Amino acid sequence: MRRFFIRIFLILCLAAISVYLFNYSLCAISKNNKEIGNENEDPLPSVPDAPLPDEETKEDTKPFFMDEYLSSFNKSTTDDGYIVTDAVFDENCILALCDIPEGSFIPQNAKYEVDGGAYFTMWPRMGYIVLADGTQKKLLYPNGSPVPVPEGHDLSAAGARDKNGTPVFRDWSAGGAYVILLPDGSVAPSDYDPVRDSRGLNFDYPSYYGVTDNEACQRVYTQKSFGYTIDGEDARDVITNYRKAFNYSEGYGVAVDAQDRLYFFNEEGRLRIGGLSVIMFYGCGDVLDERSLGYYYFDEGLTRVTKKSFSRGKLISQYQTFIDREGDEFKTPADYSVYSYSNGRILLVKDGKHGYMTSRGRWICTPEFTYARPFFEGLAVVGEKDGKKGVIDRDGNYVISPVFDEITDCSGGVICAYSSECGWQIFNKKEPLPVIE
Repeated sequence: MRRFFIRIFLILCLAAISVYLFNYSLCAISKNNKEIGNENEDPLPSVPDAPLPDEETKEDTKPFFMDEYLSSFNKSTTDDGYIVTDAVFDENCILALCDIPEGSFIPQNAKYEVDGGAYFTMWPRMGYIVLADGTQKKLLYPNGSPVPVPEGHDLSAAGARDKNGTPVFRDWSAGGAYVILLPDGSVAPSDYDPVRDSRGLNFDYPSYYGVTDNEACQRVYTQKSFGYTIDGEDARDVITNYRKAFNYSEGYGVAVDAQDRLYFFNEEGRLRIGGLSVIMFYGCGDVLDERSLGYYYFDEGLTRVTKKSFSRGKLISQYQTFIDREGDEFKTPADYSVYSYSNGRILLVKDGKHGYMTSRGRWICTPEFTYARPFFEGLAVVGEKDGKKGVIDRDGNYVISPVFDEITDCSGGVICAYSSECGWQIFNKKEPLPVIE
């Protein structure tokens, strides 16, 4: 009897195991069918992985069209309520695109070569535009219309201005005489004197560069040397035995002797800067181009100087630096080279990368540009890694996007930009017309 119940129990266990295995097989088959699915059934849509932060997908990248970009600028016209200006670019200024008159001679290439040097074929020069391709030369107004220069004149920009701020030209048909252009395009003699009227550096400077900000302190030139005359209660003449002297800026006039030493005169005509009466700094030597921008004039409280150390009359070390109006040194970051200082912005270079710093030591653009120019009239040309160039303002914001192959410095309120897609384009920097009450 006992064996009988044991057999029954074993039979029931085997039956239970069989049922379990059968059900397990059915579930596995069902699951496999779901995964395979029916050939006529649309699969469920998949959910893409979320993009990483700042990851740009192809759908987010919009194609760039040069025509569309250029159409975003205002058109520069004579009745747009603005006037072309060489003033420092600010929030009141605009950049407007010019419609170049039909039939105008516009060079097809960005540059041409002469005597081993490469030059822009379209080059703003103090409010005019010089066109040249090695075979012919033309002169345009800021809006792109031709200047009707009378025949018989061979003009070239002198890179200088007369006492009134008018751009000066050399007329090589008259032996290189200095001349100016009148509003109607006619040519008139100029009284420009390259010694008396020089503002120190050789570049296409704006009209305000090097102009005194203190009419009571005037630079004078007598017997082949410079000095100052001071008007007012403490009227005095500063002895004129300096090789150079520069107009007053932010309270000081800077004179240079034959050894390139700098002498700072305050508004009383006394040799003093801050609380110091003897300062032995040096100028920029014979480098008198844009690389020396920042020397000889104060700009937002700073001026560039060269410090030299001597031992027994021999120069043992020297470096470029800045001083403020108290005579204290303002140091730039170590291992950076100063290329220029203009419009209150220091152009610094390190390991082939360029950046800009304010006169207070704040970076507006860390060294990331592969190409960079000094600030002219509040704007600077910069280049990105892909070789494209754009223009930034003094806050580091792009006012012309980096989409051009070449861009000129701003001069006289004019910028020329070249792209293989659209050729040369002319931008005018303009400010509102003054309100006449």
